[in-house]
Amino acid sequence: MNILVENCSVTGNLTGYKGNGLFGENTGYKGGEVTAKNCSFHGDITAQYSSGIFGSGSGSGGNALAENCYMIGNITNGNSTGIFGRYSGSGSGGSARAENCYFKGDITNGNSTGIFGRYSGYKGGNVRAENCYMIGNLSGDGSSGIFGSYSGSNSSNAIAENCYFKGNLNIQNTSGIFGIYAGSSYGNAIAKNCYFEGELNYYSCTGIFNHYAGKDNGTAQAINCYFNGNISDSNSASGIFGNDAGQNNGTAQAINCYAYGRNIIAGGNTGITTKDSIGLDLIDISNCYTVDTTNGQYWNDASANQALNSDTIHIVTNSNKDNFSGNS
Repeated sequence: MNILVENCSVTGNLTGYKGNGLFGENTGYKGGEVTAKNCSFHGDITAQYSSGIFGSGSGSGGNALAENCYMIGNITNGNSTGIFGRYSGSGSGGSARAENCYFKGDITNGNSTGIFGRYSGYKGGNVRAENCYMIGNLSGDGSSGIFGSYSGSNSSNAIAENCYFKGNLNIQNTSGIFGIYAGSSYGNAIAKNCYFEGELNYYSCTGIFNHYAGKDNGTAQAINCYFNGNISDSNSASGIFGNDAGQNNGTAQAINCYAYGRNIIAGGNTGITTKDSIGLDLIDISNCYTVDTTNGQYWNDASANQALNSDTIHIVTNSNKDNFSGNS
């Protein structure tokens, strides 16, 4: 069965458990195909496991598409999302896509996300966010802007292309694009042409991938991505990758990426990845740059140059920034 909902708008607040703006749970399940086009949700989500457009499990074993859809409002309870709920596009043959979608608002409770919820594409599915963004602040532990934790894990695929996050991260284990364990356990997660602009105001915050990306025989790639902002807590905070990227026979790659900004507190964090990931010597860094913006301070990636087999992180300071020829 094919379903198309077009040019619809819902206004109000979601206050009930597992409430959703347009579609309920498991829409497009097992061979079905459902599309939301030019649809929107205006209001706050104050309930758990809720979503502005598609409920949890949409496109699991089937197909679900959100095209030109958006949510404007705040998420104040856990495990809720702006566009797709948890487990969307999961299972063998599952597919969920968000194209030209966005979320504008703040997330103040844990494990919530702007576009795709946790476990999207889990166990054999495929999920994709293209030309999507979130504008707002994350203050809920384990929350992220585009994809929730475990997206693209367990033999599945998650791709964020031409996506961005603008806002501040105010609590631990938050990230602008991918949450923790993205692309882990034989899975695959790719961030291509994505960026983060904002402030990392807490420990364990990251711009693109949070901790454990590509772990346990998985793959995580950041390609042509950048971080533009400042880091105010030095403990496991970084512009592109978090801790333990590519651990346990996994693959983590930063290709043609850069971090631009000011490291407010000196410590182990670096522009491209964290001190822990550098110490593991597992992440592959190619043609990446860190750019200093303050007198007498610079992003401390010199240790990465000494530890990594690929000696391609270039420190750019005020004294040589006029010759900078990276992705700017």
